[in-house]
Amino acid sequence: MNIIYETDMGNDVDDALAIDMLYKFDRERRINLMAVMLNKEGEFPPKYIDLLNTWYGKRHTPIGVNNRSEQSIVAGRNYTQVVCEETDEQGRPLYRRSVKDYVKLLPAPVLYRKLLAKAKDHSVTIVSVGFSTNLALLLGSGADK
Repeated sequence: MNIIYETDMGNDVDDALAIDMLYKFDRERRINLMAVMLNKEGEFPPKYIDLLNTWYGKRHTPIGVNNRSEQSIVAGRNYTQVVCEETDEQGRPLYRRSVKDYVKLLPAPVLYRKLLAKAKDHSVTIVSVGFSTNLALLLGSGADK
């Protein structure tokens, strides 16, 4: 089963638990985790997903971003920021990440179109947790070139 995971990672822990399950199902070859799409704005959700992709050995799993704003609308720090900013005794990041330039990550609707265009009809399941912004943008997007 091909899965694209759509998440508002950072609001609360349900998304983190769900993606943990998906990574483990992927490892067991019960699913193929094709991509993680973020419908949460801000700097830290893509860094956190990159951290998880690296941790679970899925560093090539594409990340689609919400490109509305670099600033989060949620006041204060959330767990994505806290985990991404953790350091060891020497001040080095505690968790490795693989993405070199987060600005180059595709907007989620663009990545959806790219992945879905290559997939056979009815072969992809989208698991959506959180906002439906990216899915609405995908459905409202025009035809491919």
